[in-house]
Amino acid sequence: MALLTLHRTPSISTTPAVRLESVSPVRVRYLLIVSTLNEKHESLLLGMDFPGSNRSVLQALHGCCERAVRGAVIPGCGLEWAQHYRENVESDQHCLNEWAAMTGLESVRKYTAGRSSSNRESVEREIKAQLRDIMTTEDLENITSKQVRTSLETRIGIDMKDYKEYIDNEMMVTMAQMDKPSRILDYLFLGSEWNAANFEELQKNNVGYILNVTMEIDNFFPESFTYMNIRVYDVEATDLLSHWNNTYMFISEARKSGQAILVHCKMGVSRSASTVIAYLMKQQGWTLDHALNHVRERRPIVQPNEGFLKQLHTYSGILSAR
Repeated sequence: MALLTLHRTPSISTTPAVRLESVSPVRVRYLLIVSTLNEKHESLLLGMDFPGSNRSVLQALHGCCERAVRGAVIPGCGLEWAQHYRENVESDQHCLNEWAAMTGLESVRKYTAGRSSSNRESVEREIKAQLRDIMTTEDLENITSKQVRTSLETRIGIDMKDYKEYIDNEMMVTMAQMDKPSRILDYLFLGSEWNAANFEELQKNNVGYILNVTMEIDNFFPESFTYMNIRVYDVEATDLLSHWNNTYMFISEARKSGQAILVHCKMGVSRSASTVIAYLMKQQGWTLDHALNHVRERRPIVQPNEGFLKQLHTYSGILSAR
């Protein structure tokens, strides 16, 4: 890891840049801290990818800072000045995916599966991916667990006897997830991990936006849909309420675009359901009971955990006060 410092005009503070490792051997990667020198002393992290040598990178870094200062995009009020960087992202999607990569994900896109994993974790991920394909093409009323294991052995090329319990559990989870997403409003769907990974179904439903309310599930198609991530677990102590203004704006953005949005978590039962209920309370002006009943009519398995129910009651009071 290398550290360099860029000195610029009085309108911008000293800008440290740290050399990072990159998956690609032909790409040089830096993380910059860009700070203003106004009274608020605001800062942001700026990730930059460069092809070529380290020398060309240093020249490019200095050039970027010079252009930012000349364009008066460094100092400013609030963080509006950061929009300059958002509007000038030129990295390809693979670079962006690498910046957004997270550890601890249970479900990942195929090209990342198995990276930095133990052999068993890699096999389990492959089983999960192949299992979904098997269960979408077979008659689920007649297929047996043994037949599924045999099919997996043929596809993956290893003995599945040590994975019997894992396969049985995943079959149950996959069957539960294979239900279609629930249409809550004309433009709003509530669903599961399975629905978020079903590209054909998403296209059929005119989905252009996906709200992923999980810590453990990756964004499966970042090149094709607009995503928002609320990285939380389904536990009573999780604070969802603080995210609901942002999720409301994201769902509203999808509505204005004329496209549909899928809100999902692992099963579409608690985290994503609570977020959809909160949206309905604000958008439709409904009470908590009305919104909850409406969602359950369309998705009977909905059951927010006790912590989320308390937060929905609090949110109801906030909306009433407004």
